[in-house]
Amino acid sequence: MDKNKKPKYNKNELTDNVRFNEIMSPGFFLLQVYLIHSIYGLNILQNFFSSSFFYAFVSTLVYLFATNYFQPDLDIMYNRPGMKHFPFGRWVGTYKIGRFFKWIAYPINRAWYYLWHPYGNLLTHRGVGHWPIIGVWLRIGYLYLICGTINYLLELSSLNLNIRFLFTFFDSFYPWTKNFANFYFLLFSFPIYLSDMVHIAVDFYDAKKRSMSFCPPRIPRGLIIKTINTLRGLR
Repeated sequence: MDKNKKPKYNKNELTDNVRFNEIMSPGFFLLQVYLIHSIYGLNILQNFFSSSFFYAFVSTLVYLFATNYFQPDLDIMYNRPGMKHFPFGRWVGTYKIGRFFKWIAYPINRAWYYLWHPYGNLLTHRGVGHWPIIGVWLRIGYLYLICGTINYLLELSSLNLNIRFLFTFFDSFYPWTKNFANFYFLLFSFPIYLSDMVHIAVDFYDAKKRSMSFCPPRIPRGLIIKTINTLRGLR
């Protein structure tokens, strides 16, 4: 046997990013109860819908949503994790009513999948989209651009719809905006940042375990990198 030959690992030996984050979610919930209570002085259980317990529960749902459906692997062009089950999750299949839910979810599922198609086309998997913090900024910026375009078209049309409230949420992710580090940040942005970093840390662990680079050469490059490499070749 060649000692220099690196051992092969199959997909089942990789650490499950989603499962790891799900296991961490109870600890995240307790952390949020403490932070919301400490920073904003909200009671833990008194007046339930304005308590730190309730807001921590909402924040944990955001954490789990980001873990499954707003994760760094949205930069995969095909077979994006979780897209086949968006927005209900795999658990609906275990119930008789699951087929009904899947029928309702199918158009939402396809809309969410194709929404991220240009994003997956542009970026290389495990490239800049997997950088801590920067990856979240890219995905939020991508949604910001789409919602900004939709809002502009709505303003030009006769439809009396306003989606500008979404921009308050988007602004809470960027330190150069006035809405950064407010209550929205702790409730929505922080869980997305944390689930993202855990996902990336698990990917680094798997790359280290397999003695491979974080972004192996066999991974197809995105359109941005292909364009840059083409321009370099023309020099």
